[in-house]
Amino acid sequence: MKFDKITENERLWAVRYDEALDNVLDVMLDKWNDVTWLRSFFKQNLDDLTSYFKITDVNKAIYDTIEDSERLQCLILDIPRMQIWI
Repeated sequence: MKFDKITENERLWAVRYDEALDNVLDVMLDKWNDVTWLRSFFKQNLDDLTSYFKITDVNKAIYDTIEDSERLQCLILDIPRMQIWI
């Protein structure tokens, strides 16, 4: 296992498992932006999607996930500019 530096100020790192081409952050963000992967995931977990999130439309879940992923990625990449109080 290795750690990849995500931000230049070294405040955020991501795990890269042995033999893996990408770190887990990149893998996760890729999946959250992959319509085919999301469709399969939400169809397999439709009961959870419906009962916990009250979403019955897989297309809406896909759209919401991609939007949230983009916002989360921007937030993560803004970490270097955030003031940390200790």
